[in-house]
Amino acid sequence: MIDANLLDPTTQDEPIVEWVRERHIDLFFRKTDDWHSEHEYRYVLASPEEDYAFADFGDALARVVVGSRFLRWQVPGAEVACQGAGAELRRMTWEAGQPYPGRPRAA
Repeated sequence: MIDANLLDPTTQDEPIVEWVRERHIDLFFRKTDDWHSEHEYRYVLASPEEDYAFADFGDALARVVVGSRFLRWQVPGAEVACQGAGAELRRMTWEAGQPYPGRPRAA
C-alpha cells in the first residue's frame, strides 16, 4: 500500500522526512557485505537552510570515480576539479561482469 500523501507535492514532505528518520542508519551508515573491506567515512548534514555547506576534507580525498554514463564532455571539468583537490579521476566500467576503474576519456 502507498500512502497517498507521498504522491501529493503539498503533503509529501513530512511522510518522506519521517521515512528517512526511521531508516537513516540503514540508508546512510550501513554497507553491504560486498564493500566490507572498504574504509570510508560518511557525514550527513541536516539543516533547515537550503544553502550550500562547506566541508573541508583536507588531503583525505584520493580518488574520484565517475560512472560509465558520465558524459565525456564533462571529463575536462572533472579533471580540473580533481587536480585542484589533489585527487585522481577514474571511470568505473564493467568488463565480463567485473568492475574496472579505468581512466576517463574526453570527447
